[in-house]
Amino acid sequence: MLLKTNKTVDETAYLENWPAHYYEIKDIDLREKLLKEKLVDNQESTDDKRRLEILERRYAGRISGGKRPDHFVGAWMNILIDGRPATTFFNKKRIERKLIQYYTDLGVLHDEHDDILLAEWKDFSELWIKMCANDRTYNSQFMGFMKLSDRSLAQKIALEMFDVTRNIPKRLGIEKEAEDLYHIFFETYRNSIEDADQILRSDPRFLH
Repeated sequence: MLLKTNKTVDETAYLENWPAHYYEIKDIDLREKLLKEKLVDNQESTDDKRRLEILERRYAGRISGGKRPDHFVGAWMNILIDGRPATTFFNKKRIERKLIQYYTDLGVLHDEHDDILLAEWKDFSELWIKMCANDRTYNSQFMGFMKLSDRSLAQKIALEMFDVTRNIPKRLGIEKEAEDLYHIFFETYRNSIEDADQILRSDPRFLH
């Protein structure tokens, strides 16, 4: 059944106890609009200036339909695509350069890991895990004909998280720089997935 939705938003509710409700604003254009309004009221707010800097980098540009792409999602997916396959002598340097750029796009490299960026990563981790858990294509095997069990799905998510935040950075020599992203994703995983600790204990790599 296609239900009508009420798109009326009480913007003032988001502004109460700012920035407590910042990541509840799922419409990125509205999030940016309210953030800029707060900066007009308080131009000296270094935290809001930093939020705007990260927002404009994460959601830069427009795609079809006027939607703003999430470049954190794009970087994460590209790391999985380019970082998981084995490299050869001929393509190793090229792949490494691409991966370094993806980690730069995520803010892992050449950025300050301050509380504002860590909060953005937490929002991203919640979004990514939710997307994986709810996506029919991700939650299947054998060309979509068989659905993964809940445990297999949770293990698949954890393995990808481990690759992006620990395994691939270790290969690139940026394991230390990726440490904060690693901890945030696995903390979100434990808060989001049923029996997460038991699943993680089943593979000792996740405990390091």
